[in-house]
Amino acid sequence: KTIKVNGKEFTVSSDTKVSDFVNLVKDAGLNASFDEKNGRFFISAKNSGAGSDFNFEQSGGDATDVLGKMGLVDTGVDGNGNRADTSAVKIAGADARIKLNGASFTSSSNTFSINGLTITAKEKTDGEININTETDYDAIYDKVKSFIKDYTSLINEMTELYNAPSNKGYDPLTDEEKDALTDSEVKKWEEKVNESLLRRDGNLGSISSMFREAMLQSFDYNGKSYSLSSFGINTGNYFTTSENERYGLHIDGDPDDSETSGNQDKLKAAIAADPGAVTSFFTNLTKNLYSKINQFTKSSETRSFGNFYDDKKMKEDLKTYEKKVSDWDDYVKSVEDRYYKQFSKMESAMTKLNSQQSYISSMFGA
Repeated sequence: KTIKVNGKEFTVSSDTKVSDFVNLVKDAGLNASFDEKNGRFFISAKNSGAGSDFNFEQSGGDATDVLGKMGLVDTGVDGNGNRADTSAVKIAGADARIKLNGASFTSSSNTFSINGLTITAKEKTDGEININTETDYDAIYDKVKSFIKDYTSLINEMTELYNAPSNKGYDPLTDEEKDALTDSEVKKWEEKVNESLLRRDGNLGSISSMFREAMLQSFDYNGKSYSLSSFGINTGNYFTTSENERYGLHIDGDPDDSETSGNQDKLKAAIAADPGAVTSFFTNLTKNLYSKINQFTKSSETRSFGNFYDDKKMKEDLKTYEKKVSDWDDYVKSVEDRYYKQFSKMESAMTKLNSQQSYISSMFGA
């Protein structure tokens, strides 16, 4: 007979093995197993909650012809509430429900994520449960430190690329020039070319300035203005910090920063005193930074959305250069053809002149 499992058709015959059927059900996207001791199939949806479901359909023959003999037909219960021994029992999926501070929440699993809390319901209860939460000061500090570290690494890299040496005289190699050098020589040459590609690049300079300006912003919280320096986060000493690291940030009291580890740890003190102020400031700071990034990378006549460089202009410039190269190729070919024709005529004239001279010479000689 033909049966459908979640809309996927299979043919089941007397030769079909239990293991074959289990695999067919699994292929339809369900969990399936067979309890040999009790002679029962156990089938379930892979997801959970009210949206989880599956169905079996059989075409042709008695309704119990295949599914019934396999114990997969739910015959319901009789008037006494009894179910036939061979009847399947299907338990419909349901969403888990909890009440938190009087508000109801549902989840397709027994895990709830609410306002930064992750709650896992282990069992059903009608009683009240008290949940105590504490601020994880170390987690806040670690997140801020990670953000500052990533920012510093990025701004230092951009500064180094912008201030790269000019490497004057190291132009990209032509194929002929590469053939004249060894592989190691070509590699060293190209490294010199690549390390100065973004030297004094206008877009890179604008991006770097935008980042630095965004990190200098101040934000208010409960009537008080905060900036990075309020939490002991500043750039290094201008005169003792290397040129490419002057815009990097340091956290006072950071044990991993040799430059500021001995300073008073204002950040940890601020987190302990008012974690809301710290959270609010860095939330506003990052939102402002992302807003400026989106503004910088918006679509324009020269740039596609999401790009930091003028990709549209580059494509147009490339087409212009390719057209110029093509035009110059055509020009060179036309000059070659003109000179070829001129030299061909000259050769013909010289050949004719030589012939005439030979003839005249022969006559005088005679």
